[in-house]
Order: sequence, then structure tokens, then C-alpha cells
Amino acid sequence: MDFSPGALILCSLLCSDNAKLGPDASVLTVANTRPGNQGQYLCVAANSAGRSTAKAVLNVKHAPRVRLTPSGPLHVRVGDPVSVECRATGRPHPTLKWKRQGSTLQLVTAETNSVNTIQWAAVRPEDSGVYICQAENNEGVTEIKVQIVVEVGPGAPVATVSTKEMTVVEGHIVTMECQARGSPPPVITWSKLRAPLPWKHTVAGGVLTLTSVGRQDSGQYICNATNTHGYSEAYTHMEVDTPPYATCLPDQVRLQPGDALRLQCLAHGSHPIQFVWSREGRANLPAGAATTKDGQLLMAHVKLGDSGTYKCEATNYIGSSEALAKVVIKDKNECTDDVGICGRTANCMNLIGSYKCTCLLGYINASSTPGDCRDINECEAAEINEEDICGEKGTCKNINGSYWCKCPKGYTNYGTNSTPCSELDCDSFSADSRPAKKLFTATEAILSPGHLDSGEDVSLLLSTVENSIRLIGPQLRNNYTKIETTETDAEIAVQRGKTRPTGPIHLTNENATLNTDWETATGTGTYPGFAMAALLSYKNLKISVNRSFEELKGHEKDGVDPSFQVVSRVVSVVVSNPSTQNLSSSVNITLKHLEVPEEFPEVRYICAYWNEREAWSTDGCYEQHSNATHTVCRCEHLSSFAVLVALYPVKDTFGLDLVNKIGLIVSIVCLMLSILTFMFCRSIQGTRTTIHLHLCICLLFADIIFLAGISQTQPVGACRFVAAMLHYFFLAVFTWMLLEGVQLYRMVVLVFNATIRPLYLFVWGYGTPLVIVIISATIRPEGYGSDQLCWLSLKDGLIWSFLGPVCFIIIVNVLFFTITVWKLAQKFTSLNPELSQLHKIKAFTVTAIAQMCILGLMWVFGALLFQEGATHTATVAPYIFTLLNSIQGALVFILHCLLSKQVREEYTHFLSCICTPQKKRYSDFSSTNPSSSQSRGSGNGRSTGESRI
Repeated sequence: MDFSPGALILCSLLCSDNAKLGPDASVLTVANTRPGNQGQYLCVAANSAGRSTAKAVLNVKHAPRVRLTPSGPLHVRVGDPVSVECRATGRPHPTLKWKRQGSTLQLVTAETNSVNTIQWAAVRPEDSGVYICQAENNEGVTEIKVQIVVEVGPGAPVATVSTKEMTVVEGHIVTMECQARGSPPPVITWSKLRAPLPWKHTVAGGVLTLTSVGRQDSGQYICNATNTHGYSEAYTHMEVDTPPYATCLPDQVRLQPGDALRLQCLAHGSHPIQFVWSREGRANLPAGAATTKDGQLLMAHVKLGDSGTYKCEATNYIGSSEALAKVVIKDKNECTDDVGICGRTANCMNLIGSYKCTCLLGYINASSTPGDCRDINECEAAEINEEDICGEKGTCKNINGSYWCKCPKGYTNYGTNSTPCSELDCDSFSADSRPAKKLFTATEAILSPGHLDSGEDVSLLLSTVENSIRLIGPQLRNNYTKIETTETDAEIAVQRGKTRPTGPIHLTNENATLNTDWETATGTGTYPGFAMAALLSYKNLKISVNRSFEELKGHEKDGVDPSFQVVSRVVSVVVSNPSTQNLSSSVNITLKHLEVPEEFPEVRYICAYWNEREAWSTDGCYEQHSNATHTVCRCEHLSSFAVLVALYPVKDTFGLDLVNKIGLIVSIVCLMLSILTFMFCRSIQGTRTTIHLHLCICLLFADIIFLAGISQTQPVGACRFVAAMLHYFFLAVFTWMLLEGVQLYRMVVLVFNATIRPLYLFVWGYGTPLVIVIISATIRPEGYGSDQLCWLSLKDGLIWSFLGPVCFIIIVNVLFFTITVWKLAQKFTSLNPELSQLHKIKAFTVTAIAQMCILGLMWVFGALLFQEGATHTATVAPYIFTLLNSIQGALVFILHCLLSKQVREEYTHFLSCICTPQKKRYSDFSSTNPSSSQSRGSGNGRSTGESRI
């Protein structure tokens, strides 16, 4: 404002401590304005000439100020009317609205003249909470809260969850929030439907936190709110999405050109999953390859060039995975697929996409048909060509694929039938020992890698070496030749001359001695001008032939079949006599013993030979004399020989049988007492008692059958039935033992009062072993029963139809017991109101573990006892097995009856009733005992968390 100099200024204003006039009163300054400074100001200017006035209006803007009526907190009862006014001042004029803390729902309010009112005609328990009144203008936002507490009487809780459905990614951290109201305040716990909570979880303030979730954590989670008036549950379903995990089926395939290829890529993971096929080392798939959306790679006709490694990549929105499949395209080998495709007179040569037949030596292709090879008549061709292929005196005889020269008396071709005959002249014979050395070198190469796999291989080796010695023996110049390698030790005697040699033959090496004569070596047939005898010892063939004893009959003693072992080197005796199956005079062979098992004090030495059926036999070969180190065998034919030992176990089983019978009788009596206890002792009735009852029933039948029929091997049908019954009842014992472990797990880990329905118990307890026995008996009915015992055969793996389920049950029970003990330890370390119940479950677990240890340990020694070919007279296995088998019933009776305080009280009550002179009337028992027993049973049922079955 501009005033003329000297003018008198008069300012009329409301007195204020923050307003100040200037020196000449022309300037009014208001510092730190506040709402009270707002208004109209009048400026008066006066002088001698007159007076003038002017007006100024001051508007002060500020953020809203809010107040509530009533201010709270408000404690009201259910059904009361409630009204809360929210008033606000501010410039510009603010807007008002109400909201509820933790909720986005729009509240219904009434607004008049800068007052916004929230009101209820009748409040409900769910109206409890914190309500916020918010005032807002251009200068700011102001909030004020009021708490409304709707007081209710005692009642059951109501649980709610913040999210009912959620989908998360594998590896993330997940939180689930649960709220509950009720009076008194409820306790909130979390669980998972049909499964325990994940290992890595925490629960605090009703919030369940899962760290690093996986696919297995998917499912429905249950929030349980509990107070003294009841409980309430709320559910949240979580689905965990996972990256794909790809596999190829098949992962390796071999095809022939022209075949169709089909590879299937499978992937576990969250859908949708996309599949992409490629070929390693190549930019593109082969021509003609096609892929499908479901992950298939298809090729109608493959070629040799399509071989390689194919890669399938499975991808979803989380990640990807790769899987490889190796494809090998190999040409069809017609020669091996169809061995006779070229016939017997031609060799087959495989070609790509085809094959070729080449006639054998001595045959010629007679037509364009592959394999049509016909014999060449060498004798006729030689006659036409005027060739002398058999010498001057020899006669040519045609045979298929070759020919042979028949030499007259005084001429020979020295065993090589397709060479010319020459006049017999032993003095001009050319000696050559190299073929013999090559033979034994080749034999060493065959035997040095290890033992031969089959009897057929052994027979082939022995016959080949014997025939080769007959051919190369005459080529040795010296009368006696000794050749030794790391695998063989041979001594060969040769006599030449125009007359048959006579006299004894004595050949020996470190492990055997042969005594015969030259008359036996030459035989009664045509004398070719020489005679030969050989003794060959195989140093390491014992392992390969220490089997095939099935033809050795008639060696039983006291009804016991012995086991056999080879206890000498295998030796072959070869002579030039072509007829060695029925010699005119016997030969004597002395064989040195190698070793005899010490656990068999009673043995018998047997002279045997390896026959054409690839087995040991004693026909025509007898033991003449034997001592601890050597056996002399007298044989009427020649072959490959060895000394076998028949091992007879000592029959000292009287004490063992006595212990077994007495122990089983005691076990049967204890099991019957246990069954009566579990059936009629009402104070212990529950799921565990039902399991114990049927476990004892199965064990009782198993013991009775074991006692009466385990050794009754005749008739065969009855023995098989006994073996099948033992198989079933022993499996049922272990199955009921598994159900006990499951029940303990449910009582401690899942829900403390969990029970199993009786129908499920019977289906698993009796149905599972029945299915196993039916399948085993259908596949191999002859595997039930043997010559020694009515039990499962140890051949072809049938015994694993028992040992396999037993091992599985023991492993699963160990897992259940470990978790149970761990959870019990956690509960014992905390202040748990159910401490007495936990002590009972601890006792249950200890008895169950002891029972499993006895049953499991028994069948560990049972597996050792029933090994095929094993002898146990010198071991403790049969004694431990018999002892453990005998004490099972007594153990059950002690653990579950005598060690139970409730059972002992029932026994005391029962015995006191019997021993008391005055007998109560029936009405007394019916009016008192059942009620007291029922009361105890009810209490016990509550304490153990079990319901009656």
C-alpha cells in the first residue's frame, strides 16, 4: 500500500502476539500464520485534509484436523448399536472417509456438515477391529484410529486364512497366514492333508513359513484353531510349479536301414511344456524326420547316416531340461540272423544291404542260386587229368568236400588222409617237435585268462587237445618227450618200427602217474608203424570243472547226499589206439590230492572221468587204493580223469533238534497265552493290540507248521504245501510288524489320536503276503520244497520272494522308528502336557524295535543257514537261528504282556478271582467288573490315543 508522505495511518486489528506494525504503521507483518490470524483487516489513513480506509482479507490454509466422538477404544456387546462420528476442520475444506485396517472392503457411512459417521444397528463378533477415519485436502492427509472390541461369551473358535489358493515356483519361500477368533483365545497349529509338514518349516504367530519349496510340497495345508470349546479348520491349497525334467524312451536304440524310428521325450514338470528335438553335431534333423507336440521324434525309414545322438530339450516358463537318446543304425547281418542262408557247404559274407555265399574248399557253385554248392570229385578229376594224388599204391576215395587216400599194408600217410601214401620207413622219418610246442602254447593262451565258462567249452578243449596229440605225437623223434608250460605238464612216449611194440609204459609228472603197456596203446587194429602214449596234466582246469556232479549217484550215506569237489589236477590220457572205450586191459592212474576242506572230517575219494555229456561220471573207473595224499584209479577206458571227494557232514543234530522242539513248544504255549490276553484283556484294547493279536496268530501257525512239517519232504505235494504255508505265515508276521511301525508313526508324527480302520489292517496284513505267495507259486511251483527241507528253493532266485519283502519291511520300519524316536525326543524336551502318553508310546516303540531286531536277526542267520551247498555243522548259524526261532513266542509274551502294568493288573485280578474261596455271583460280575474294566479301558484309550477295534 502506498500512502502519501505525512499521512497518518490508523490500523484497527485484532490483537495477536504474532502480528506486528512497522515504524510508521504502514506495514502489518504476521509471522507464523495460524488459523486464528484468518479474517478481514481495515487500514485507516488520516491527515488534515481528510481520512481514507481500505480493507484486506487474510485466508490461512492448513492440513485437516480430525477428532472422533467417542474416541475409543470402544468395548461393546454383541447386538449393541454403535455410532462413531468423525469431524474435521481444514482449509480447503477436507473430505472424509472411513476404512477398516487390514481390509479393502468399502464401508457404508453417513456424512453431513463436515461430519462422517460410521454406525451399526447391531454389532457382530466379526465387526471387531481397528477402524480409521481419513481426512484429506490439498494441504495433506490426516488419519485417526478407533478400536472396536465386540465382547462375546465363551465359544468355539473360527479360523480364517489369508489366501485359499496359491501357485508358487520351486525353491521359493512361502508364507501362509492364519487368523482365528474365539473365547478363550484359540491355539493355532498347521498340518498337511495326508502327509507330514515339509522338513524345513516354521510356525510363528499363526504364520506357516516354508523354505525352498519343492514339487512334493504341493497339496492342501490345514490351519487348525483349538480352544476348550471346540476347533475350527481353514484350508489353503498350494501348487508348486517346477522346471521340467526330461527323459527319452528309449535312451538307446539299434535299428537296421529301412526301419522306423520313434523316440518319445517325457518330461515331469509344470505345464505347458514345449519340446524341441535336435541332433548333436548337426545343424538340422535328418531329412524325413518329424516331431510332434507331445515330444515324439518320428522317422519312417532310417538310413545308415542317421546314426548319432539326438537331444530333446523340454522347456516351460520356469526353466528347461535336456535328455539324450543314442541311435545306432547297423546293417542287417543276414549271415548271423539266418545261419543256414548259404547252406552247409558255403561261407556267408555280409554286405551292406545284402550278402554273398562263397563255396567251401572242395565245393563248387553249380548254379546262380546262392549257396548251391556241390562237392568236387577230386578223385575223378585227378583220373581225368592223369594226376596221382594218392601216390603209386594209394587208392583215392571221394568224400564230401575232400578226399582221402587209403594206403595198403606197408604204406602210410602218417595220419594225414589227404596226402599220398608212401612206403613205411621209420628210419627216414623227419622229426619235428614244433607242432607239439605250438599246441601247448595255444592251450596256455586259452586257459591263462581264467576258468572256462561252460561244460561245453571244457569238452571242446579236452577233445581238441587229445585229437591234436594223436596227430602230432608220431612226429616227435625222441622216444620220451616232456613239455611243460604254466598251464600244462605233458609227457609223450613214442615207439616206431615195423612190428608192434610191447612192454610196460610208465609216464609221470608232478601231479599224476600213468601205468599201462604198449599192447593197450596200439590196440588190435591196423598197426600204422608207430605207437604213442601221452599223459597230460592241466594245472588250472580244476576251477572250470568243479561242477556238473548231477550224474554221480549212489553215494548216499545214512540217507544224506554228499557234496562233491575236485581235489586233484585234471589229467588226460591219450594213446594211438583208436578204440579206447573198452580196453582189453585196465590202465592205472595215480593222482595226487590237492586239498580237502577241514570242516568235513568224513570224506570219500572217487575216481571220475569227464564224459561226452559234459559231466563227471564213474562208469568204468574205480578207486583201487587211496590215502591222505594220493588215489590210484583203475579205468577200463581212456578220457580225462580227476579225483573227486564226497563230503559227508557230521550228523550231530540230536542236541540241535531237541533244543528246536523244546523251544518251539514253549514258543507255541507263550503265543497261545498272548492271544488269549489280547482277546480278553479289555484294558489294553486298541489298534496296536489288534496288530499284536494277528501277529501272534500268524507266528503261532508258522511255528506249528515249522515244528511238524519242515523236514517231512515226502510226499512231494505235501512238502510243497508246507513250504507255501511257511512262506505265507512268515511273510504275514513281517507284514503285521510293518503295520505296527506305521501305527506308531501315525500316533506320534501325524495326529496323536490317529487309528487305522480294521478293514485296512486285514487287507494289508493278510492280503499282501497272499498276493506274493500266489505269484511265486504260479511262476515256479516246483520251487517249493526240496530233498532236504520243505522250504523255498535256493535256485533261480525264488528265495528272494521271501527275503526281498523282509528286507524292504525292515528298512521301512527302521525309517518309521527313526522318525518316531526323533519326534518323541522333541516332545520330551518341550513342556508337553501329554507327558504320560508320550512315556507309553516310548515303551511301545522300544518293544516294537526289540521285536523287529529278534525277527530280523533270526532271518539273517536263516539266510546263511539255507545257502545252497553250504554246510553248517561247524558253524554257529543253525544254533543261533534255532535259538531265535524258539524264543519268538516267549519274547512277544514278555514284551507285550508281562512288561505291561495294565496286563499284570488284569492277571492279578483274574488269579485273585480264581483263588478266592468265596465266588461272586454272576450278577456281581456283570454289575461291577465290566464297568470298572470299561472305565479303565476308556481311560487307557484316551491316554494312548487309540480307539477300540
